[in-house]
Amino acid sequence: MADLHHVVHHQNTLYTATVPAALYVSAVLTDPRAGLPVDKGPHGFPGLLRAELLGWLGSVAEAASDEAAVISRRFGFPPEDYPPFVQTCQIRLSLYSAVASFLDDSDPHVREAAVAACIPLLDDPRLIHHQAELIPLPQETTASATAKPEALWGGTDDLPF
Repeated sequence: MADLHHVVHHQNTLYTATVPAALYVSAVLTDPRAGLPVDKGPHGFPGLLRAELLGWLGSVAEAASDEAAVISRRFGFPPEDYPPFVQTCQIRLSLYSAVASFLDDSDPHVREAAVAACIPLLDDPRLIHHQAELIPLPQETTASATAKPEALWGGTDDLPF
């Protein structure tokens, strides 16, 4: 995960290696090992590797979102002239297919990460028709987290506050 966050996609920057890595990550989401817990450090939330991978894909999608394009243009960097941005936009449909399959996952961390990853992918014109079906999901995810915080942390003794 450190290499994904600090080498392949660091601080919202897309590199030539980002697209192949994103395709690989999206392909391994279903691997049984992605369902194993991962140590996220003393200040991280507990959860599965799959949730971390989905979070990373969401970050990549966010860096290729319409909002990112507007900001890039505002600072004089047309995103259509930057191949990693264009290539990331080209794979949004494939990423969405991989990520959306976890919208109904039994693990709340995975569901939340899948919803968060899908949202910026919906900027793709080929995916606009999915917006209506995703509208209630962030609210449902937030409601379940608010109603049952122990469901997210494994018990009230583990709450970070």
